[in-house]
Amino acid sequence: MLTSNNATYIVLVKELPQLIVFPLTGTSKVSMSDNVKLLSWLPQNDILGHPKTRLFIGHAGLNGMLESTYHGVPMICSPFFGDQFDNARIAKHAGFGEVVDLDTMSAEDFVSLIHKVLTQPR
Repeated sequence: MLTSNNATYIVLVKELPQLIVFPLTGTSKVSMSDNVKLLSWLPQNDILGHPKTRLFIGHAGLNGMLESTYHGVPMICSPFFGDQFDNARIAKHAGFGEVVDLDTMSAEDFVSLIHKVLTQPR
């Protein structure tokens, strides 16, 4: 999940036509458009099960991966700890995920990857 340290990404993804939902703890001074919702807690499985959910961006934890694959929602994985790196590689190899390092990827490339995942057939 993106954190307040990734405010640049939030600013760019607000330009996407889809509704974007971010879990973000604490206060943020980032200006949001109407299609971006920042909430402190989200029912992840319920959101992934919604028929209009088209993409899940997460850290590739096992629960999120299982929920995402169960609901058939493609992923963009940004692992940062433990088994998440292996899980992200599995998602990429199996064809239901892409892997990114948000510390090294530009915000523009991140938004391009979002477009790619949203438009490519799976």
